[in-house]
Amino acid sequence: MKKNKTLSQLSWQEIKIFLIIILVSICGMLGIDLHLASMPSIMQYMHASKTQIQASVPLYVLGMGMSLFFYGPLSDKHGRKPIVIFGLALASTAAFLSIFTQHIDYFLFTRFLQGCGVGVCLGVAKTITADVMQGEKLAMVSSYFSIIPCLSPLFAPAIGGYIQAWFGWQANFLLLALCLLFALLIYTLFCPETNQNKNPQAMKIHSLATNYSSLLKKPLFLGCILLTGIGMGAITAYASLSAVIFEMQLHLSTVLFGWIATMIAIGTIIGKLCGPFFIHRFGSMKTLLMGIYLLLFSGIFIVIMICLHIFAASLTALFIGLTFLGQTFISANANSQALSLTQSKRGSAGALYGGTQMLIAYICSAFINNFTFSALDLLALSYVILGLLGLLGYYTLIASQPIRPIEKLQFFIHQIGKNKPTSEL
Repeated sequence: MKKNKTLSQLSWQEIKIFLIIILVSICGMLGIDLHLASMPSIMQYMHASKTQIQASVPLYVLGMGMSLFFYGPLSDKHGRKPIVIFGLALASTAAFLSIFTQHIDYFLFTRFLQGCGVGVCLGVAKTITADVMQGEKLAMVSSYFSIIPCLSPLFAPAIGGYIQAWFGWQANFLLLALCLLFALLIYTLFCPETNQNKNPQAMKIHSLATNYSSLLKKPLFLGCILLTGIGMGAITAYASLSAVIFEMQLHLSTVLFGWIATMIAIGTIIGKLCGPFFIHRFGSMKTLLMGIYLLLFSGIFIVIMICLHIFAASLTALFIGLTFLGQTFISANANSQALSLTQSKRGSAGALYGGTQMLIAYICSAFINNFTFSALDLLALSYVILGLLGLLGYYTLIASQPIRPIEKLQFFIHQIGKNKPTSEL
């Protein structure tokens, strides 16, 4: 009986590149979660309003989204290594600069630059693994990559809470800068250039416009982008408002808030574990729709809680955790459906898909932050609006389209991650 590939069967070169890219990816994710517990302190230090400090995460996401449109084609033309080095250098420098800012406008500008830099971690990292691995090896590595987004929200807020309590908000950005600098040094010294087929035409405006326009003409691709952006918007809204809700409205300490944030992020872990079962049992699209309903119902439950004047940190965390679970169902299934349409244009599709979903998340967060309600009211409102938009997008752009038969492929990839023999599938 033939066994699946495991990490032990990868070559030393493949293992080395894989571990380096994991490091780069994790360090890139820290920029959202590490400073969450410090946001009220930053607001007080810089004499900023709640609306201003709540822009920290959306501007970071905006920088990531905008940069993604360029990093993919640039790495196709010039190679992966110089682009990754540039992005990590920009992100670490911006994180260092944020330590010395005393005005909220300069601070928010450094946050935008950090996002522009770490976009390379999201945009190019998976491409590098695809440069050196194919077939079952790539599928197996992809299953491990799906765990990376879970790690930062699971541990970083708690770490950031302790650092805030012991050393102050500047220490969190010092740690972020040092992590990014460490990732930059490791990548520069030990990761080779993996793009052996550079494309001099990759940045041609006509070529980019042709690739992007052909993708945007597909209703299913558009629907998947919209839904993934809505899921990301829900997470961005939470990250923008969470510290204000738990530290300022519910009066938790920075350390306790960090642990609450960790408990909320467990919803993502549950989604990763349960997702393959639901996909195999109900199909990809029903699982995606389930994620949208979880987002909508979580918002409705928080509205009911507010109307009944029940302000309990545990209940709030439970309902927010359900949105993390729903977002996992949305992003995993929408991403698989979208990229299954684009085998011949995967580089352009990845850049367009990743960049657009980040821009949608930014627009959702920026729109919600314009309202003058309390942070908890804003979060509930954002979940309800995003859930309704998700249902609208699903039934207008996705439900009427022919769906790619990818459920078995998704289940196969999950089983590879568990190191089971293919004959069991």
